[in-house]
Amino acid sequence: MALPDYADLQKLLSAGLTQPEIAKMYKVSQQAVSKRMVQRDHYRRGTNAPVTAALPWDITGRTDKARLMDQRPFRGLRYFVTDRMGFPLSERARQDLALFVNKVRDGHVLTLDDEKGFVYLPRTPEDGQLVVRWPDDPSRPLTSADEAMFSLPAGEETTALSGQ
Repeated sequence: MALPDYADLQKLLSAGLTQPEIAKMYKVSQQAVSKRMVQRDHYRRGTNAPVTAALPWDITGRTDKARLMDQRPFRGLRYFVTDRMGFPLSERARQDLALFVNKVRDGHVLTLDDEKGFVYLPRTPEDGQLVVRWPDDPSRPLTSADEAMFSLPAGEETTALSGQ
């Protein structure tokens, strides 16, 4: 099976598949997938660039970035935003998303702890319907677009807020 074009590869990567998984799917080497992506400048812009830019925390310069990005809560949040932006999700991404949404529905929000990484904390009234505890960072104020992106849809209030 031939390797798909750049646009199709980008959709698969945005859906949460890794280069080795794509290579196996198309019976090519991981290097072939990498070469196709590099040829189109993938690594300078990144398929997750719009998703990453929307997140309330900038982890790009952190020395523990790889560890943070591998944490299941972070992946759940990333897939929550990916889904909200209308990008497709792989089955594995859907599983991480479901775990994330269930945790939020159970009355938690996600936050970034400087030592532990991404952790869930009990929801407070100040969190409202947000799925994250918005950082207290003057350079990243909460906007109405952020509220729409990072809030549970209407009718999906958490048990902590609905009193159940």
